[in-house]
Amino acid sequence: MIVLLASSKTLNLEKLDCPFTSSPLLLAHAKSLLTEFKNYSALELQQKMKISSKLADQTYSWFKDATLLPNVPCALPAILMFEGMVFKYIDVGNYSLNELEFAQKHLRILSGLYGILRPLDLIEPYRLEMALVTNYWKEAVPHFLVTEKDDVIVNLASQEYYNVVGKTGKKVITPVFKEYKNGEYKIITIFTKFARGMMANWIIKNKIVDPQKLKEFSEGGYSYSPELSEGDLLIFTRN
Repeated sequence: MIVLLASSKTLNLEKLDCPFTSSPLLLAHAKSLLTEFKNYSALELQQKMKISSKLADQTYSWFKDATLLPNVPCALPAILMFEGMVFKYIDVGNYSLNELEFAQKHLRILSGLYGILRPLDLIEPYRLEMALVTNYWKEAVPHFLVTEKDDVIVNLASQEYYNVVGKTGKKVITPVFKEYKNGEYKIITIFTKFARGMMANWIIKNKIVDPQKLKEFSEGGYSYSPELSEGDLLIFTRN
């Protein structure tokens, strides 16, 4: 069972210790993409990414300084660098070595610059949303997933990022999280992000490899709803 998450724009740049690390597996593709983005000015990045001038300057600086070489001082494992709402609920700082090894085997993070990452793959700071580069990755990412031995994908990524996955021939289970509000169950984006992180963390801590076990998820007050679920779309609700 492979769990998919989307990378985040919010980054942690503080150096943290990790017992072991790895290198991104689609590095050659990433280097080619980086070469393209190194050619853009800060203004061009601002216009292309529709971001503020301040963010564009930071993004330009990251692209300019990036080497994608091993052991650069600013590199961190992906699971430690990404710090968005999903990742705040992944308690990697308290993982045992055994749990880190499980995460490394079963968790994958979709990334605009790197395509797809294992948790302990060393990455450099960057900002590049998948929507800008979906076409670039639409062959390499699905091909990578096809080579994974696991035959089930648990999709905890946003639709923007999952669009790059395409057809892999694998069974795809998509958990959906809904809140009870004004007399009905609704998807609320911020809570969905929290819940995705909680489920990923729960899978790792409990070493879940049987897709049927996903229905036992109850973190944060959620519970599986057989009435609302359909096929491989698993609905979890919270009152």
